Amino acid sequence: MLPNEDILRGVVGGSHVAFRSLFMCYYPKVRAFIHGFLKNDDDAEDVAQLVFIKLWNKREQFRNVHHFDAYLYALTKYTMLNFIAAKRPVVFTEEVEKLETACETTPDIELETRDLELRIDMIVESMPLQRRTVFRLSRIQGLANDEIARRLGIQKKTVENHLNLALKELKEALQVYLIMLIIWVNNGY
Repeated sequence: MLPNEDILRGVVGGSHVAFRSLFMCYYPKVRAFIHGFLKNDDDAEDVAQLVFIKLWNKREQFRNVHHFDAYLYALTKYTMLNFIAAKRPVVFTEEVEKLETACETTPDIELETRDLELRIDMIVESMPLQRRTVFRLSRIQGLANDEIARRLGIQKKTVENHLNLALKELKEALQVYLIMLIIWVNNGY
């Protein structure tokens, strides 16, 4: 359901009553959408609140918004991506830092990178707990298989099996997405 123009005009004008109407209409949908990705009630609540804080702070931009649902979807998506990125520990090496500074990126590449990271996070989040834990310890925290096995009290071979299954699952899930991305880049879209 799209908000009517009077509500949007009211929000643009700073009306708390209009914003409350907008909030009551969209908050449950936004929160449910976020929860579908994050699978955590508290995080979904936090991110949904951030979305509506941003909506209020950027309310004057509504004058230029022709498709409110698309605007809200994009705002929600990027708020969620930023939340995930801020929460995820990242291990950098000197080589990675040098490579990042050497590569020039465009907003399109950054957008696609964030979208890919979100897809990977969603796939990893849907994995069984043990596999997800092994994958994160290996790929995000950079631990060796021996160290992961020791920390989790499992065999090194079990760690290797979990990693192989996680990588296979990621490969299968991302294969179509990557093919589309390659076609998009090669055709100059």
